Amino acid sequence: MENTSEPNIFIINSDLKNLSEIRDFIYNYTLSKIPDNDFALRISLAVDEVCSNLTKYSYKLYSKNFIKIKIDIVGNKLQIDIMDNGEEFNIVDYKSPSLKEYYSNYMKSGLGITIIKLIVDEISYNSYENYNSLTLIKYYTK
Repeated sequence: MENTSEPNIFIINSDLKNLSEIRDFIYNYTLSKIPDNDFALRISLAVDEVCSNLTKYSYKLYSKNFIKIKIDIVGNKLQIDIMDNGEEFNIVDYKSPSLKEYYSNYMKSGLGITIIKLIVDEISYNSYENYNSLTLIKYYTK
């Protein structure tokens, strides 16, 4: 992890071994601001799925790239921005397989994006010249 002076920013190499650090960062930060264990666990799972997919598919397991995560809370909205410089992939446009397709084709993976979309309330994606940005938003009640 790269040290930043901001406690809500986390930068790490894109290595599957680092997923536990990403989960811990998201979980601990979220729980410190929103005292709801289930909420923090669900958000951690969604971010874990995004970062796992980035590492496997966008970076093709090349661990010298970065993943930058910024988490903010404004009012009753938790916002997580995930930035990378891998291949473009717009998660918003991805059509998840139905459970029937999933089971009938004996798929061994492919539900990660479905899980992400079930957990968060809003997703947006932007691709720029040198990086991609995915924003996850989850609302909560105080």
